[in-house]
Amino acid sequence: MAVPLQVEEPALDLAANQLHNRRKIRGEKIDIWQHKDWPNWRHDLAELAEPLARVSRAQGLLLGRLADVGLTLRDQAQLEALTNDIVKTSAIEGELLDAASVRSSVARRLGVDIGALAPVDRHVEGLVEMVLDATANAQAPVTRERLLGWHAALFPTGYSGLSHGMIVEPGARS
Repeated sequence: MAVPLQVEEPALDLAANQLHNRRKIRGEKIDIWQHKDWPNWRHDLAELAEPLARVSRAQGLLLGRLADVGLTLRDQAQLEALTNDIVKTSAIEGELLDAASVRSSVARRLGVDIGALAPVDRHVEGLVEMVLDATANAQAPVTRERLLGWHAALFPTGYSGLSHGMIVEPGARS
């Protein structure tokens, strides 16, 4: 008998998000591409070995449990995981998305039947398109063309609000 998956959702720390936004407004370099070593990262494999082993074990347990559940439940788990990822990632950046709209867009693209679909705007569609490409093609190199494609999906008119979209080339300094 299959055991239903239970996913605990930590509450979004709005105070941390507000602090992040205030730091950004003050002009502090907090985005990943602003760090001095971008995009050449250094890491200590010995320090990362134990956390990576825990993640790998958890991933194996999850994949094992997903193998025991039916295709419908697996599709629903993928739909919920992607929806939560998109909504919460956007919230970190201070953008609150309608979860039903995101869920509808993800379901439509994955071919998962969720009944009536909520209306979806072009921004949500572009964001979902980018996330699905990044997750489905995680092993593919992040080329300039791929980045430009993501940029076009996020900013189909070339603008974000009244600001013209900015493309930051790897190695560029702000």
